[in-house]
Amino acid sequence: MLRLKTFCAAAALMMSAIAPCFADDVPELTFATISPGDRPLNMRMLHPWVERVNEAGKGIVHITVRDGVTVANYNNIYDRVLDNVVQIAFTITGSVGGKFALSNVVELPMLYEHPDEASVAYWRLYKSGALDSEYTEIVPLFLGTLSNGGFHLSRTPSAPDDIRGFKIAASTRIISQIIELLGATPNFFQQNDMYTALQRKVIDGTYGGWTSFAPFKLGEVTNYHIEAKMGGAAAMVFMARKTFEGLPPAARKVIEDNSGEGASRAFGTYWMTLDNEGREQFKHTAGHTIVDLTPEQLQAWRTKIQPVYAQWFKETPKGEETLAAYRKLLAEVGKEH
Repeated sequence: MLRLKTFCAAAALMMSAIAPCFADDVPELTFATISPGDRPLNMRMLHPWVERVNEAGKGIVHITVRDGVTVANYNNIYDRVLDNVVQIAFTITGSVGGKFALSNVVELPMLYEHPDEASVAYWRLYKSGALDSEYTEIVPLFLGTLSNGGFHLSRTPSAPDDIRGFKIAASTRIISQIIELLGATPNFFQQNDMYTALQRKVIDGTYGGWTSFAPFKLGEVTNYHIEAKMGGAAAMVFMARKTFEGLPPAARKVIEDNSGEGASRAFGTYWMTLDNEGREQFKHTAGHTIVDLTPEQLQAWRTKIQPVYAQWFKETPKGEETLAAYRKLLAEVGKEH
């Protein structure tokens, strides 16, 4: 046993990431959060989840957190998990190119109001088997939908519903389509790069929720905010299926008992709470203007962006039935409260 522990310690020094090491038959799993440790997502959601699993899994399973992008980043995190460089990870589902087309139903605009309910509906959609074709390689531990996005601009438009001519950052294809249909020009940037792009005036604004303001300091480079509830994004904490199924049954049970629908609801609640906090902060920050579109303006935008649905149906086999199933689950979850 001493030799085994010595081997594990040596491997930790030689590698930037640790594959599972079984000391005293307790699986040691590495969780890559791909964001700095002091970010709200880690401090308020991911780290507490790990602590709960570790507390419940004493002598059964243990998770070590690796924050930051030393081990992995948005571009490679999916492969890092499949390759067993890390065993658990967080990611935005849409950043895994071409893999989760049906799951990205939650990105379609103007679908839901509350991320907690939308996250539960997303989990139930997954559990229904409707998304099975996309999860053959991985097991999602919990799923979430980010808060609805709006437009955050570095200059004032001629009218709140007129963003024509603006260059706006987009991080997914659906968001890019929305921006283009509203007369603006989409520019692809990951969230880590948006601050610099806005600061250098490469772009005039970004699309997203208030959740990105604290971690990415977007309040320093934007001052005009249009509330439009134009859709969110899908996120997940996941493991490779072969890794998860290779765990001892007791270890799997500890993880499952702390995951699933309850964790998905908490995930959605986290995004909703953070979004509300960001909005309230900038309501009272000098130099910032927050506007809500009128019902008439929202309806005009809803009409303009309908081609997003048509294009998604065209490109996504079983897209129409998946959207119908998700809408039904949203309505069911909403009635439960």
